[in-house]
Amino acid sequence: MAEPKIQSLPEEEAIDEIVETVRLAAQGTAPFALVLGSGFSQGLVPVVREIVGEILPLWMKSLKEHQSFETQKEIPHDQRTEIARDFWSEFVKRNASRGLVLPLDSQTALPETYSDAYKAVFTPEYFGAVGEPFQARRFQRALMQLDKPRLNAAHFLLASLIGVQPGKSRGSNSFKFSAAFSRLILTTNFDPFLQTALQAVNRLYFMSDTPELGVGDEIFDDETDAIHLVYLHGTIHRRSQAATDEDIKTLKEKNARTLAPVLERHGVIVLGYSGWDDAVVEALAACDRFDHRLYWCGRESDPLAKGAFGPRVPDILHKPSALYVRTAGAGHFMAELCGQLVNGLPRLLDNPIGQLREMLETIDLKELKNLGTAHPVASNTPQLIDIASNTEAFAQAQELTLQRLREVEQVFLFRGQGVPPPKETETPQPLVATPSEQRDGRVSAAPSVDPKKQIEQLLSSARVAAALGNHAETLKLCKEAFKLAPIEPADMADLLLLQAGAHYFLGDQDEAISNLSQIAKLPGAPVEQVALALNNRGITWGEKGETEKELADYTRVIEQLPGAPVEQVALALNNRGIIWGKKGDTEKALADFTRLIEQLPGAPAEQVAMALGGRGWTNYLRGDYSAFLADTEVAVNKLPSLDSVAFNLGLALLAGGRDAEALQAYRDAGARFPQSIDVNGLADLDEARKKWLGDERAQPVIQLLQSLKK
Repeated sequence: MAEPKIQSLPEEEAIDEIVETVRLAAQGTAPFALVLGSGFSQGLVPVVREIVGEILPLWMKSLKEHQSFETQKEIPHDQRTEIARDFWSEFVKRNASRGLVLPLDSQTALPETYSDAYKAVFTPEYFGAVGEPFQARRFQRALMQLDKPRLNAAHFLLASLIGVQPGKSRGSNSFKFSAAFSRLILTTNFDPFLQTALQAVNRLYFMSDTPELGVGDEIFDDETDAIHLVYLHGTIHRRSQAATDEDIKTLKEKNARTLAPVLERHGVIVLGYSGWDDAVVEALAACDRFDHRLYWCGRESDPLAKGAFGPRVPDILHKPSALYVRTAGAGHFMAELCGQLVNGLPRLLDNPIGQLREMLETIDLKELKNLGTAHPVASNTPQLIDIASNTEAFAQAQELTLQRLREVEQVFLFRGQGVPPPKETETPQPLVATPSEQRDGRVSAAPSVDPKKQIEQLLSSARVAAALGNHAETLKLCKEAFKLAPIEPADMADLLLLQAGAHYFLGDQDEAISNLSQIAKLPGAPVEQVALALNNRGITWGEKGETEKELADYTRVIEQLPGAPVEQVALALNNRGIIWGKKGDTEKALADFTRLIEQLPGAPAEQVAMALGGRGWTNYLRGDYSAFLADTEVAVNKLPSLDSVAFNLGLALLAGGRDAEALQAYRDAGARFPQSIDVNGLADLDEARKKWLGDERAQPVIQLLQSLKK
């Protein structure tokens, strides 16, 4: 009885069937699984024929002669052919005694069967090739050229298709149907190009790339939108890749039984795969039928011809639900399929700006609001306003960038809708260097940019740099912005504040004072920025020992700056009160703290709590321990997060003779603020021991705080 012919289908009709299957599939499902072989990476990784016929012999020559592999490619073609012949002749002779049987073609002097030759050179038992695991890894990674990120058409188009397909509960306007195409990709390749492609379209995936451990149960899970990449022979990232008969046989026995039921429940599309006797072939051979057919795609006109595919592929193609599809290559097939399933062009070609915008919109920066956490300072130390801790810097930068992307996206899409280019008589647009191009010396042709928007962007970037503590970059960005004109007074003040902060934290107090002084006399500067500059200049004067200048700046904010924000006035009152206390003028200190507590409506709760703490501390210095305790208790209740008053509560209780309660207060403070134990706990106890606190009462507290330090 004659053997039945295999069913074949032209590429166009096969694609129509595949598209129809996706159209009819239930919403949220993905009917197809893909099997990808080395042909899918054509142009990126050499195929077996190229490795055997040229690349491997040249690689071995480069190792033997201690030369760069890249230089070997410059050898003339005739010499490369001779090198390959000599290599295979020597390899076969050298390993004949070890059981190697590898017939060489009588005309080419190269192996008759490239797949057998490929597997032989990776076999550790044979000498003279890359059989050792270390050399095998080294060779495979060199083939991948991992230092050169790149994609071919097949990978790009597959990712473009999968990148816009709908999810299980999420639709997609860019995809033509409510079902997805595929969420399961099996490959015998080692290369990382599937990963690179999916990253390029911002598509979530996960990998199973340790086949020696067995394909896991997650291959049965179809409840997630993530793409499952199954590397059946391992990946270049792992210690070993299956390339020998023994390795492939072991993996086949371990994984084929798991793969078969999964493949049966899908339609299967095979691309660029020659069909070695491995786990995929074993699994396909075990399948009685496929839910949505098997489409085996190849370039060969006769799939049954000797050497066209692996020896077991004809049996698979004779299955009732199997079809052979002759294609012009994986890239061509994916182009046709992408055109049938995706609305418009691939996203990276049609609207790359929109893709970047959407990715940025998914980022939540709320956690960075506490990035500028202050270091612990003593309760009698003036507060510096750290411009670098602007809690909104990242959110503002994100929104500004999104706004600019939306604007550019509209221009990009508008121009893409047939807007004619400028006429030859129109004035050509000038060459303008963007800030990033100015930094590295590049200039590109671009339309002139509104200086205000450039300043806005540089200011936003400088805020982010300051928030990250990158003060050198902050100065660099501010310097670039100062070159632009005109600069609005508010923007100028912001830039000077950022520059002053950078100089301050880099230890250059004089430059910081100079910048802050410019703001103080800048015409048109918003009053809130002037107040902030004066407060920070006052603190900087104080650190330089210029106490009178420090007091003058605080006084100007409090008395001589109409419209100053209440929070800045409150800060100035607190800071001035602290300085009066350090000068020994406790009456003036108490007056400033009390004015803030009782006579400044709208003062921030934090500043009021600090003023209560300051007034309590001043009363402590005056020996009024009951007033110290009363204000400190109110401060703790008003702002439990204020570390200085939490420790002061313990001291106040000790001063009132309530040692057990004091010990508990110190325990609570030390547990909550271990980083402040030295500054706000032990230091004050040491001072108290010099005046009124005996060692017998102090030691239990000191021992407790020492035990809580981290």
